[in-house]
Amino acid sequence: MTKRTYLKDYKVSEFLIDHVDITFDLDKQNTQIHSKLHVKPNPHSTAQDKRLILQGECLELHSISINGKPLDKSEYQIIDNELIIKDITEPC
Repeated sequence: MTKRTYLKDYKVSEFLIDHVDITFDLDKQNTQIHSKLHVKPNPHSTAQDKRLILQGECLELHSISINGKPLDKSEYQIIDNELIIKDITEPC
C-alpha cells in the first residue's frame, strides 16, 4: 500500500537529480528497467542524515551501484516500497 504524503509534511529534498537515463525491455511476463540517476546533495537541505529514498511498486532489485561500484547490502535497505540508500555525501 502506498503511503500518502501531504503538503503539510513537505520538506526540502536532501538530493537533486540532474539527469535520468532509463531503458525499458518490455516483455509480456517480465519487463526489465535499467535506470541511471545523476544525483547530488542539495545544498539547501538541512538534513543531517543523507539517505536517498526512492519509491516504487511491484519491483525487484537486481543490482545497485554508485559511480560503478556495486553496493553491499549493508549500504542500502528495502522497506515496503522504498529503496533507501545510505550516506550519499557527494555527487554520483
